Amino acid sequence: MDSLYQLLQQQRHGSLGTLTNQGLPFVSMVPFALDAAHGRLLIHISDMAAHTRYLKERPQASIMICQTPSDDAPVHDLPRVTLQIEASLLERNTPEREAARDVYLARFPDVAFMTDFTDFHFFALSLQ
Repeated sequence: MDSLYQLLQQQRHGSLGTLTNQGLPFVSMVPFALDAAHGRLLIHISDMAAHTRYLKERPQASIMICQTPSDDAPVHDLPRVTLQIEASLLERNTPEREAARDVYLARFPDVAFMTDFTDFHFFALSLQ
């Protein structure tokens, strides 16, 4: 479990797998923050992104997080994890969303201005 926690602490993005309206797989890159206090990941995504629409319609998804490769390490040995998750939209003007915003901005302080955009949303990704 320590190695999983270390991977989630060290990596800043993952590959989010959702399903399209036709039931086809759709994978995209998403930055994430670890909300260790609640045992979940947090993402901040825009309505303009297809994965946001897909998560709103079908909250069951997966995320793969992999150590960043280096030139001297075999890629087949990279630490990685795929998690089956349930995505929950965090409603604006709620204490839960504000707490999630604080956790996310602790990792990505440069995107604070984006958290006020009305087309961006926080989702909590909880293990299924």
